[in-house]
Amino acid sequence: MRKLCIIFCIILFSYNLIYAGEPKEIISSYSDKVIKLFNSIDTAKPRKEWEEELRTKLIDLAHEVIDFNIMARMALGPNWRKLDMDQQEKFVDLFVDMLENTYFDNIVDNMDEIKDYTSDNIRILEEVKLSDIKAEVKTHIIYDNKKIPVNYRMVKIGNEWKCYDAYIEGIGLVQNYRSQFRDLLNRMTTKELLAYLEEKVRKGEGLKEIEVE
Repeated sequence: MRKLCIIFCIILFSYNLIYAGEPKEIISSYSDKVIKLFNSIDTAKPRKEWEEELRTKLIDLAHEVIDFNIMARMALGPNWRKLDMDQQEKFVDLFVDMLENTYFDNIVDNMDEIKDYTSDNIRILEEVKLSDIKAEVKTHIIYDNKKIPVNYRMVKIGNEWKCYDAYIEGIGLVQNYRSQFRDLLNRMTTKELLAYLEEKVRKGEGLKEIEVE
């Protein structure tokens, strides 16, 4: 379900989780910012202008909320250890670029619908502590008169909580990408994988999105 992925991306990119507090409290406090951010975009402006504004803000927020190093390492799985430090850094950069490519065009193409969402579409349900430094915040999104479960995995780094994975109806973001990279590495070396991803980024292409029926 492509639009569900768009909604997930909106929330993932827009929660500002770097402030002190428990995961559920932080998400609850800042859920309204999700809607406010997108409602603030004036789509009456030339598309190129508001699109650039939106992308800049989304990327800045994403780098505040997500630990991309953890996400990229988990997405590559055991193959991460096959990369040297320079290759690992390059992979993280390419992974981030591909995530941006994967979701941003869909957001832009569906801005008219996205701007109609309100805070009533998001419900924060509960927080489950997985350990002293890990937690899962369970939420659901009301979409097309259905309650879609979206759960966020978070890790405490110092005094900050960061998102490193999310599950939509039980399907994990990291799990989805790990499967794709595993398939690619079954037929190419890690060096060839980096070259392949670099070419996809150059073409403005992304990864396959999670599909939920």
